[in-house]
Formats: sequence, C-alpha cells, structure tokens
Amino acid sequence: MGDLLVYDALQKKGPDFEDTLQTFCALHSNCDCIITKDSKHFRGIPIPVYTPEEFINKVTD
Repeated sequence: MGDLLVYDALQKKGPDFEDTLQTFCALHSNCDCIITKDSKHFRGIPIPVYTPEEFINKVTD
C-alpha cells in the first residue's frame, strides 16, 4: 500500500511533495487531524489541520 500512496502523492500537484504524502497517509489511516508547524501547505484537505499550539488548546479545553 505504501507504493500506491507515494504514487498518488507524486500525481497530485501540491506545494510540497512531503506534505502531500503526509496528507495521503493521514487520509488512508483515517487520522482525525494533521498537526504541523506549516499549515499553509495543507489548505483545502478534507481533515482538520492544526498547529501544535492550536491542537494543545483544543484538547485541553
């Protein structure tokens, strides 16, 4: 399955290949969100994206 995820990420035009691959992996793994310091590369994806600070605030509220 890993090869397919890499292939799919290579086909998708995004600002950064590694971020695109992380998105495909997160979606395939049914993750609830992505936590990153660089959220601008994850705009428009179908799961929430948080900075570390936003995530800590969310889970401690």
